[in-house]
Amino acid sequence: MDFHGIDLNLLVAFDALMNERNVTRAAILVGVSQPAMSAALSRLRKRFGDPLFLRSADGLLPTARARDLSEPISQALRQIEATLVNKPPFVPEKASLTFKLGLSDYPVFVLLPSLLQALGEKAPGISLNVHAFSDRDHAVDLLDAGTIDAAIGVPPLHADGRIMTQPVLRDEFVTIVASNHPERLHEMDMKNYLSLTHILVSPEGELHGIVDQALAQQARSVSSRSPCRRCLRCPPLWLKLA
Repeated sequence: MDFHGIDLNLLVAFDALMNERNVTRAAILVGVSQPAMSAALSRLRKRFGDPLFLRSADGLLPTARARDLSEPISQALRQIEATLVNKPPFVPEKASLTFKLGLSDYPVFVLLPSLLQALGEKAPGISLNVHAFSDRDHAVDLLDAGTIDAAIGVPPLHADGRIMTQPVLRDEFVTIVASNHPERLHEMDMKNYLSLTHILVSPEGELHGIVDQALAQQARSVSSRSPCRRCLRCPPLWLKLA
């Protein structure tokens, strides 16, 4: 594509449409009228030879071409902005912001208390607006809709290169049984492990997880499986299965 003479405002419009998925909200974000944003979308479609966004009941849905363009264009605009705009440095102690953070139930339990404590000590003017989600792919939808600024949870089932990710927590698998379970007094060898009824924490309600994949490689499997969508709901189930 010949970029000679391209109007960079079109890329700004594209980035706003990708973030807002709505012509009116994208126009407000950029600071132009709705007809001007509609005209920009028409020019973008002509230049890229693709519809880019399709109308639906849930707003504008990006095409595959738009998804491919999203991350490179967003990064390019951020680099241009960083080069041309002299922003003051971020000082946590003086910042006054509200971050919208999406959390699955496990990070709420193990990370949120420490995070709130750290913010209270180092950035008292920063507050969190926490949004819960269970389905890991739902977090991507929340990011796309602008409902949250960031999400902490298990990586999505369907990888999306335009979503930047960073590991923040690694944990290990352990075997937990109720304190009154008969097997508590026995050695937890592979035979006993496979014979027990297991609870699988799966936000999507699936019957097989990572442990099952590892067992399948050894031609082994557990005797029975009960799915649970939220890990914090498991303790009552342990007692019932004891």
